[in-house]
Amino acid sequence: MLPALVERFHVVAPSLPGFGFTGPTTEVGWDLDRHARTLLDLMTRAGYERFVVQGGDWGALIGPHIARLAPERVSLVHLNALATPADWSAGDPTAGLSEEDAAQVSALGALWEERSGYATIMGTRPQTLGYALADSPVGLLAWQLEWFVDYDPTTTRQIPVDPIAVLTDVTTTWLTGTAASSGRIYRECHGAFEQHAPSGVPTAVACFTGDHAVRGIAERSHRIVRWRRYDTGGHFASLQAPDVLVADLVAAVTEEGV
Repeated sequence: MLPALVERFHVVAPSLPGFGFTGPTTEVGWDLDRHARTLLDLMTRAGYERFVVQGGDWGALIGPHIARLAPERVSLVHLNALATPADWSAGDPTAGLSEEDAAQVSALGALWEERSGYATIMGTRPQTLGYALADSPVGLLAWQLEWFVDYDPTTTRQIPVDPIAVLTDVTTTWLTGTAASSGRIYRECHGAFEQHAPSGVPTAVACFTGDHAVRGIAERSHRIVRWRRYDTGGHFASLQAPDVLVADLVAAVTEEGV
């Protein structure tokens, strides 16, 4: 499916500032807005005035913000591994949701409380952790396995991430010295997890095995035009079920007439 995608579209696959081959960031201020504006500038410099945005994990948070900043330039937003956190500080977030969605919100809250340690540390003390990760490749591998192994099929039904892909990711982070800067995104982009006004741009969501996106919550921040669930893949769908991910993207583009 990937060759078919490349034949139909020009594919621009950026590395976020502070990650991998982009190199470490050397100043603070890389919040959600700055990441989105940087990627918009990248597309302008590359000569693309109108385009489709696809993103998973952090890309599923930054991608929609690109559409909020420049809705006239984005034809479609396609997301996987979408985070839909509920804000309990502003009243009952389950108000107005279906019984199924409300139950999912409660279950997701309990799950996040159990496994959010890595995000809490990087969201509050990323630099302290960064020194340790930059000092030990074995320590960096152990830390990265926090999310790769947590999605292992020995505890879930997700497709395992190829160990070579894991080692490639960790090696790239180690050789480029981006362990600390990539972790800082949790602190600097903390606002990404808040509810935002919808951009108005058509948004398609693909939910793979292990994803916990709640449509009722997602619709508060996105104009959802397509929502599909797949009993395959996992949180890292581009590594675990690339054919299905690409097929869903192509289907969404086709449905919207892009």
